[in-house]
Amino acid sequence: MKTLRGNKTILGSLGLVALGALISILLQPIVGSAAPLNLRKGQAPLKLPSGSPALTLQNAFIQVASSVSPAVVNISSEWTESVRGMDDFFDFWYGPNGGQRRHPAMKQKQRSLGSGFLISEDGYILTNGHVLGKASKVTVTFEDGTTYNAKVVGKAEGVDIGVIKITEAGKKFPFVTLGDSDALQVGEWAIAIGNPFALDHTVTTGIISAKGRSVRGLGGQESGYQNYIQTDASINPGNSGGPLCNIEGEVIGINTAIYSQSGGSVGIGFAIPSNMARKAAEDLVNEGRVVRAGLGAMVQELTPQMAKSFGLSTTEGALLSNISKGSAAEKAGLKAGDIVLSINAAKVTGSGDLIAKLYTYKPGDTVEVAFLRDGTKSVVSVKLQALSQKPAQKDFSSEEGDEEGEDLGDRGLGLAFQDLTPELKERLPQDAPQGPVVLQVQRGTPAAAAGLQPGDIILKAGNQALYTAKQLSAILKKSDMAKGLRLFVWRDGATLYTFLQNGD
Repeated sequence: MKTLRGNKTILGSLGLVALGALISILLQPIVGSAAPLNLRKGQAPLKLPSGSPALTLQNAFIQVASSVSPAVVNISSEWTESVRGMDDFFDFWYGPNGGQRRHPAMKQKQRSLGSGFLISEDGYILTNGHVLGKASKVTVTFEDGTTYNAKVVGKAEGVDIGVIKITEAGKKFPFVTLGDSDALQVGEWAIAIGNPFALDHTVTTGIISAKGRSVRGLGGQESGYQNYIQTDASINPGNSGGPLCNIEGEVIGINTAIYSQSGGSVGIGFAIPSNMARKAAEDLVNEGRVVRAGLGAMVQELTPQMAKSFGLSTTEGALLSNISKGSAAEKAGLKAGDIVLSINAAKVTGSGDLIAKLYTYKPGDTVEVAFLRDGTKSVVSVKLQALSQKPAQKDFSSEEGDEEGEDLGDRGLGLAFQDLTPELKERLPQDAPQGPVVLQVQRGTPAAAAGLQPGDIILKAGNQALYTAKQLSAILKKSDMAKGLRLFVWRDGATLYTFLQNGD
């Protein structure tokens, strides 16, 4: 039994040896033929000549990044703000005093992160106003990780520009060069540098997608003075306040906002032009506030319908709708209805563009204004005046209107009006002019779409001056309202244009 078991063991061992030898023989050609792994650099698949345009462009991007990045900083702002407690909502609805109960406000620390860039060797930094928030403490971090404390110099209301200064004395810092944003052309290269999602000194590239964008709600601002540069260079949260550069390394904009439904970049970013930023920074540093210059006139955008009513084939230009008494515009001979075409030979593309261009000048500067009046082009010199604040768009909303008097309105247009009676005049400012007074405007009608409001006095229909309600009624009856009619309206001491149209 033992011998038999021993013989089987010997035979089994010999079988395993034979099988191993067979496998070794079979694998030998495969293993034995493999060359040693060597990952030494070989020749590039495509060898570009040293002076090729592709390498030249690549080197330009590298040089812009290396020259601008040292002047770009990460900005951290902190402040303390009073906030309501979480239980206030429940107390409002369910409190024992029927909604009168209130808990004391709680102090809570707020933080904001963004980007900025140095504009002088002594430590002045340009950024967005919303990056600074209500900062009581500001810290800036350089590319090499060095941090400094900074103080807020000021913020420019309405344009989302802020200036801070490093408090460290006696040091010299790298800084950027501000370019001429007015000279930009659509299609030029654009290079954005900043700290998106706290990823320090990220560089992205694209092109200038458009100029003169006025978009409401960006950076917490209305369109007002904003005349954004649009770019498809990737801009994300944290890029705010960082530089947008051209291919020569000049800063031509401050990255400010993006259009996105996801919160990330979709290729539509906006930057404040460098010329606006330069003027705001100089004013904040030298004057402690932004000193604005203007014409002393209200401007409106030229819609296609409005432009056509003036006999124009383009919507370029800015329509002057109201000229203030004693203003720079009045002294120069400008009138309501004039269409501004250029300032100092720089074309005006729209009302926002005109305001942005004027923003770069100072009170007392003289500019050449080219304008169109009744189809004739003229040029006048205007000595710009100081404007204390952004031209206010007053809230002209009022009650439903007065049902009394003869209703000469057109219900198809949703408009009711009558002559200016002594009773109505008592309800209007003393300087209210003579003309048909709007009594009612029905919601969802052409009159409402035109922006007409109760209390408006219609001074002109087309080019015809109006003094009575019957005149206006006659014009509305004979006019083709499917094509529409331009109206010149007095409202609470100011004048404006609107377009009344029944149909598409």
